Amino acid sequence: MSRNTLSSLMRILKSSELEEVEAFFQNEKEEYQRCFQYLGQHYPLKKESQYSNEHLFAAAYPGEPYNDQKLRHLKSGICRLLEDYLVLGELKTDEKSRQELLIRALAKRPDYNLFKNTITKRIQKLDSGKQRGKAYFQEKAHHYQWLYLHPETEPLNPEMDYLRHYIEHLERFFTLTSLELATESILLHRNIQTVTSPLLSDAATYIAEEQAEVSAVFRLFLALFYVYSKRRPFDAPTLKAQLEDCLPQMDDIERRMALKFILSFPIQEANWGKGTYEAFIFDLYKQSVDAQLLIGLNGTINPGHFINIIIIGAKTGHFNWAEKALATHITYIPDNERITVKNFCLASIYYQKGLKTKRPADFKYALDLLDVSPKRSHEKYNIRHRSLLIRILYELFLMKQAEMDEIDKQVNNFKSYLRNNKRLSAVLKNAYDHFLDYFKTLCRLLLDPDKKATDVAAWKQQIQVNGTTIALKDWLLEKAEEL
Repeated sequence: MSRNTLSSLMRILKSSELEEVEAFFQNEKEEYQRCFQYLGQHYPLKKESQYSNEHLFAAAYPGEPYNDQKLRHLKSGICRLLEDYLVLGELKTDEKSRQELLIRALAKRPDYNLFKNTITKRIQKLDSGKQRGKAYFQEKAHHYQWLYLHPETEPLNPEMDYLRHYIEHLERFFTLTSLELATESILLHRNIQTVTSPLLSDAATYIAEEQAEVSAVFRLFLALFYVYSKRRPFDAPTLKAQLEDCLPQMDDIERRMALKFILSFPIQEANWGKGTYEAFIFDLYKQSVDAQLLIGLNGTINPGHFINIIIIGAKTGHFNWAEKALATHITYIPDNERITVKNFCLASIYYQKGLKTKRPADFKYALDLLDVSPKRSHEKYNIRHRSLLIRILYELFLMKQAEMDEIDKQVNNFKSYLRNNKRLSAVLKNAYDHFLDYFKTLCRLLLDPDKKATDVAAWKQQIQVNGTTIALKDWLLEKAEEL
C-alpha cells in the first residue's frame, strides 16, 4: 500500500472523526494504534516529512531498527482499517447496501426461512414506499435473484415464480438505465466528440413504450429521450409537472439526473442567447437550490450547473438572489475550480448589471474578474470565458472605454482556439464560429458612418434565415437594433 494512499485516506477524514477512528483502532494491533495516534497528532499531514516511512515506523515500533517489509505490512493494515471505517460508516446510512450484505450473509447460513422472510419483508417495505425509479427496480431484481438461486427454493411452485419477477424487474431497471444513458450520451455529444449507441437506445425505447404505465418515472425519462432524439418538441410546462410528480419516486442521484435533462435543452437555448425559457430555468433552479438537489454524494456541486444558475439568476434581474446563492454555495465547488468559478460567476453578474445600469464601472469590474481567471485555467470554461469577454469589450467600446483593436484580437484568438481544438463537437464549434463571423460584421456596421437602415436590415435577415445554429443569436439581433 503506497504512502500516497495512506496520506490520502487520512486527509479525507474530518477532524471531528479522528476520535471515533481512534476508538475504531482500539481492538487492533498495538503498532496500528501507535501509528494512527501519530498520524492523528500531525493531522492533516500537510508536510511530506510527517508521513515518511522512517517516521511511521518509529511511531509504530519505538526503539526497533527500520524494517521496510514490516513497514509495508503496517501501512497496508492501517489503510485496510481506514477503508473498513469508511465502509461501515456508509452502512449506517445506506439501508440498501446493508440489506444486500445481510441477505448475502443469510444465504450462506442454514436457515432458509430466516433468509426468505428477511427478503420478503424488505420487498414489502420497498413496495409500500414511494420510490419507483431505477434503484427500486434494481434492488427488487437482486432480491428475487437471491430467492430464485437459493438451493432450497422450490422451482416448480407457482407461488414462488421468482424467476419471472427477477426478469421483470431487471428488464425495467435495464430500460430506465438505458434511457438515461442514451439521453446522457446525446447531451454529451452536443459538446464533445463521443460515441452513441443507437441500438441500445432503440431497444430501450421499444421496451419503455410497452411499459410506460409502470411508473411516472418511465414516462418522464421516455419523454426526455424523445425530446433529445428530436422526436417530440420541448414542452416546458408538461415536463415540469412530470418532474414534480416523479421527485418522490426517485433517489437523489436520479432526481439530479432528471433535473439536468429537463434543464439542458432550455439552458442551451439560453446559452445561444435566446431568452424564451429564462423564467422557467430560474424557477426550476431556485427550487433545486432550496431543496439541496444540486449537492452531489461527495458534497460538491457540478461547477457547470452552478454557473448556469448564477447566470440565469442575473439575466432575469435577480441580482441579490444570485449573489447570495454564490456566497452560500461556492464552498460546495471543488477546491481546484472554486476561484475560477467564483470569478466567472461574479463577472457574469456584473456584466448583466452593466447592461441594466449602463455604468462602465460594472463592465470594467467584470473584465477585471475575467483577467484574474485565465481562459486556459480550465478547458470547460474556455468558450464561456471568451464569449463573455468579447461581449464586455463590445459594451465598453460603445461607451468609448475600449479599443476595437483589442476586440479584433480577442475574436481572432477565439477563432484560432475553435479551429485547433480537437475535443469540441462540430456543432458547438460551428455555432460559435458563425457567431464570430456575424459579430465581425456587427462591428463593421457599427464603425461605418455611411451605413443605411437597409444594410442593417439585410444583415439581420441573413441571421434570421440562416438554417445553421448560431451561438448568441438573440444577442446579435438585439445589438443590431441598437445600431
